[in-house]
Amino acid sequence: MKIASTISFNICAILLSLVAQATSQSSFVTQSTLRVYDTISVAGTTSSSLQAPQRCDAQGNVYLQFYQPTNPQPPILRISADGEEKQVFSLASVQGFQNAYIDSFTVTPDGAVAVVVRGQNPKTKLGEGYVLMFKSDGTFDPDSTIELGSRNPFQVAIFSSGNLLISGTQDERLYGKGEPAVSVPFTEVINQAGDVVKKLTLEGDPKPPKPSDPDFTTKSGEEPAEITLGDAVSASDGNIYLARHSIKPIVYVIASDGTLVRTLKLIPPSPTARQVGGLHYSDSGGGQLAIVYQTFEQSSAPQEKGRERPPVRVQSQVVSIYNAQTGERLADYRLPAGIGGALACYTPAGFTFLGSTPQHQLVLKQAKPY
Repeated sequence: MKIASTISFNICAILLSLVAQATSQSSFVTQSTLRVYDTISVAGTTSSSLQAPQRCDAQGNVYLQFYQPTNPQPPILRISADGEEKQVFSLASVQGFQNAYIDSFTVTPDGAVAVVVRGQNPKTKLGEGYVLMFKSDGTFDPDSTIELGSRNPFQVAIFSSGNLLISGTQDERLYGKGEPAVSVPFTEVINQAGDVVKKLTLEGDPKPPKPSDPDFTTKSGEEPAEITLGDAVSASDGNIYLARHSIKPIVYVIASDGTLVRTLKLIPPSPTARQVGGLHYSDSGGGQLAIVYQTFEQSSAPQEKGRERPPVRVQSQVVSIYNAQTGERLADYRLPAGIGGALACYTPAGFTFLGSTPQHQLVLKQAKPY
């Protein structure tokens, strides 16, 4: 009996040791700094404020929009990985959508672009959502237009099957005709004909305000930032990763048939970190996610003797890498000064950031960890 007990004790001790080692290993987060190893100038392109999102395709081409205060539909610009070639995707020549508002866009592996817009229905005069498709050469494909009705789309992504994920808000009168409409989140998988494959109700999505809330009148006209600032990316595993913007981002992994595969609750690199970029997926390590954060740290500069001053908060940026299967944070990479916080690509080869020269010329900055 004593021998059996001793053996049992030893086995338990070994198992506990292995669990402790695994826990220690899984909680380890690599800390490093990114190094810019190549800067590619984009001739003939003047850099200005960028409009989210920034994308890239399988060939490393970058897709972006420059923010234009007087233009609700700045064209989408594709820049080749070497900075030499450019292609424009514009609504200006699309009949009936010259005044539409672009909410977001996504890119297929072969370089086609799907744009979600809000335009005015000429019959009802009400705002309605649409998905417009452009071929890789910038040509509009009128046969692929999908009508979304009164929904306000903010995210779009395309499955390898051809189905689309659409997410955003829709105005609903939940509390009767006497009360104002409120914004209600929606997420749907639709086919190329626009038919709904599946509607999803995502636990954790913001709830619409209630008439009993003290600030109901104000909030009833607002669209939740968790939705409007969110993002969605297609992945090589066949799923789409839909991110909700919050202090602790939530990512829903959704299959082509609308099945919710898993939910990832991501931990930021510090309590003061705030997400400032979109979501990026890479095949690295079997599938990884990247998010750029802005962090604030207390300065370590010495205080003047005899004088009290409030602590100085120093701003920095960090890109955090997460395991796409588990949501575990794997690495935090500090961004060096001057790299810019606009992450366009995350691939096994490294990161591509968008920046500018002192002469305001757009540049692509290729970076890797030290």
